[in-house]
Amino acid sequence: DYWTDLRRAWPVVLPANWCLWIPAQAINFRFVPLPYQVLFSNVVALVWNAFLSFTNSRQQQQQQQADDMPEQPLLENDATS
Repeated sequence: DYWTDLRRAWPVVLPANWCLWIPAQAINFRFVPLPYQVLFSNVVALVWNAFLSFTNSRQQQQQQQADDMPEQPLLENDATS
């Protein structure tokens, strides 16, 4: 489900977004010459998309492992003790 995936990924992705894009854009507008600013943003976007892909893949693997695990029966207290 899309919303479940979004809720699960949001706490990881949002801070990473801020940590990447705020400094990247500050560097871009301060130090990168105007003709190269779009190229710089595109390179950062490539890194960002790779991160999103990795994060999504890792979460899907974790979910698949959780789904594949057999359910452990709960230990019952011995009533005769």
